[in-house]
Amino acid sequence: YLAVSNNLNIKNLEAFHFEKKDYKVLASLIKPMIASTKKRNKPYYFTIRINDMYVDDYLDTYVFLYTLSKVYFCAAVKSEKQEDLVPQINLDYLYDEYANVAGVGKEKARKLIDYYVFDKTVARNKRLGDVFTNPLISAVAGKILLSEGLINQVNLDRNIEVFLERNNIDLAPMGRELENRLVEVLKKARVLSVNTKKIEFIAYDGRNVEFDFLATLDNFLVIIEIKSLLQPYDDDELYRRRKHIDEGIEQVIRRVKIVQRDWEKIKELASIELPEEPYDEEHIIKIVCTDIYDFTGLEFDGVVVTDDATIIKYFSNPYVQGILDKQEKVTFVKKRVLWGEKGSPSAEDLITYLHNPDTMDYYLECIEPEWKGIPTFEEYKPMAFQDMVLRKDPLKHLAEKHNIR
Repeated sequence: YLAVSNNLNIKNLEAFHFEKKDYKVLASLIKPMIASTKKRNKPYYFTIRINDMYVDDYLDTYVFLYTLSKVYFCAAVKSEKQEDLVPQINLDYLYDEYANVAGVGKEKARKLIDYYVFDKTVARNKRLGDVFTNPLISAVAGKILLSEGLINQVNLDRNIEVFLERNNIDLAPMGRELENRLVEVLKKARVLSVNTKKIEFIAYDGRNVEFDFLATLDNFLVIIEIKSLLQPYDDDELYRRRKHIDEGIEQVIRRVKIVQRDWEKIKELASIELPEEPYDEEHIIKIVCTDIYDFTGLEFDGVVVTDDATIIKYFSNPYVQGILDKQEKVTFVKKRVLWGEKGSPSAEDLITYLHNPDTMDYYLECIEPEWKGIPTFEEYKPMAFQDMVLRKDPLKHLAEKHNIR
């Protein structure tokens, strides 16, 4: 960056143009970060086409902004004026420069660059992001502030999902992929009879119904509604994801009613052997399964929310180990076995586990309620709220439980 910055005059940034060979070298410097981002995210994201754009195009645009900001920053640190670190530049310059180095049309370059602009429209609508997803701060008409600091703080995982959400992408194919994976993995559990046929029909209430996942375990019926969700990064996003959870809960509760009223249709379509009489509600395990972890362990209206990794863990690998670092030596501590006396999965153990999965239990043991008062004037009634506080280091707590010093 420093070598290329010698060709940039901070007093006239827009006179600077990348040599394509130089840009290719500089862009390659953050290839590992881009590759890591792609590996962490769902493969489906990179198959989605939005008009003439893909997520890869969106990431390439970030590479351009990151590279240009680094080159400018290297040139600007030589200046004694702090205000030179964040220049005000024309968007048209960015459109033209990106179109040139990326080999795309200016209109496509404009659309891609604009996804990173924070203006009044974005400020009014949280679904469009914030300054950490849109680091090009709108200044006057047609101009933005190019802040190397903001661009460097961008969370690309979040950016990808904001980009997809603002374009109203359909997550249904991801849900089907998750459904197929759960069926393939869980049908290998010998005590679990998993339906592998499509169960879809017009239910007693005159509406279509489809069962994502249906299985039997001991004398229980297992109903799972599967939801593939974008990862929430703030309270507003968490609230929007909760709406999908609520929808899943309603769907599970409706399917329980359908079991009571349309049992013959279900028996006819299922690939597994089912009893003559329908299961009563006390013998139905009701689950909403997501591919995020923010709602795992919660229960709403008798429906437990979990995630795919948690439920697969129970049926495929019952041994739970803690990992401790004792003076740079890694120690594995076997905490417990998820399966009970039977030595195999059971409905009762599964229900207990879903409410307190191994990924959460030793954290929950360290959380305590705490009342916090709110200062008020004398003429008002006292006010307070209850907060949940992590009182102990969970890993130290785990070590103490197993007498590790």
